[in-house]
Amino acid sequence: MCMVWEDEIFFIGIIVGVVGMICIICAYPPYSSITKVRREKLAAEIIRLSNELMK
Repeated sequence: MCMVWEDEIFFIGIIVGVVGMICIICAYPPYSSITKVRREKLAAEIIRLSNELMK
């Protein structure tokens, strides 16, 4: 059994992984702020519906 180290493919994989991590890091702050705004908008409606169900 012989294993071959593919340097080109290995380094391309590292570059793709780093680019992916950078994209995730850049996308997290907008995602957090959008989610926070949506939760604040929906909170009153959720409480109203749950109170309606509890009656």
